[in-house]
Amino acid sequence: GLISRWLVLPPLSLLVMTVYANQQSLTTTPTLYILPTGDHYISAALLQYPIVNDKDAKNSSWLFLADHRPSSTKTKTMPSNLTLDKFSAILEQQLGSLSVNKLEGIVVQSSSSGVTDARVYDKKSSAVSPNDSELLPMIVAQLSQKLPVSQYWQAGRSERWSALQQAYKVTTDSQKTATISAQRCESGKIWQLANGDLTLQAITGWSKIEDASVWDCTLAIDSSTPIRVLKYQADDPLKSLPAISQTLMSKIQPLTDQANISQSRLILNADTHERVWQMWSLLCSVDSTNHNIAINRTIWLGHSTSHISNEVISQQQIDEIITYDSKPLEVALSSDALIREGD
Repeated sequence: GLISRWLVLPPLSLLVMTVYANQQSLTTTPTLYILPTGDHYISAALLQYPIVNDKDAKNSSWLFLADHRPSSTKTKTMPSNLTLDKFSAILEQQLGSLSVNKLEGIVVQSSSSGVTDARVYDKKSSAVSPNDSELLPMIVAQLSQKLPVSQYWQAGRSERWSALQQAYKVTTDSQKTATISAQRCESGKIWQLANGDLTLQAITGWSKIEDASVWDCTLAIDSSTPIRVLKYQADDPLKSLPAISQTLMSKIQPLTDQANISQSRLILNADTHERVWQMWSLLCSVDSTNHNIAINRTIWLGHSTSHISNEVISQQQIDEIITYDSKPLEVALSSDALIREGD
């Protein structure tokens, strides 16, 4: 009756307040979600970064995609079981559950022959499903129709991107297809929030070199506030748990210049060939540390099959290692710097 309904109200109100508080916590703490894709070699991660005192936007969201299969086997012995529609549906559901209604950018960190080599894509083909090499760029084409996307960074070369977009428009029979240009994700490319609290910088990727093995694009995300790394829980995203990590003892102590401190760095690794980090060591290792910035903690997120070396781990001053596939990074296990594994 009426009395019993009134008795239900206090707990219900409490529940609403609890859910609201959890949502507020999610939107006020910088968070990177590791999104399950259904393929151990294809990764997806969403960064939600709160923007303080901005009337137009409450947070800046970036989606990072990568194919970690070794470059020599990508389309041969290790085909992906993901289709465009299946993967797109997974991502749309995940983004929706996290209340993402627009993206500042999508970054495809692995190079794709589908947008590079004209022989890979046949205009006369009537097949709607893209081959493996086109999957991630086509995900960008599809997601950009579902929600606003301001930027698209693509590792390697992307001369055929406009042709792929046109093909998508034809196969979906859409007359109002939004278009987005591809920017090269390569060493030195940088983006920063207007207030300076968040910086994205590509630290690998050399697409001017005629060798696709050095095109994969690793990103360094510098933040004035530490970024939580969580494993997305589909049944209850609000209760996503911290990713399990390998914790390392940095051999190089962080600088103590208090004038310009970046409290945390998150490295999103992508390398399908050992030449990527060899090239970085050759070209960039001397300049790897910005002496005007003190980084209190560096977290590395990549695949367990990464070709990163102990030397690079030391030079990057990495403190924690997290893998998309939840397997240990072998080079870290063999390192004298390993302290423990834990949350």
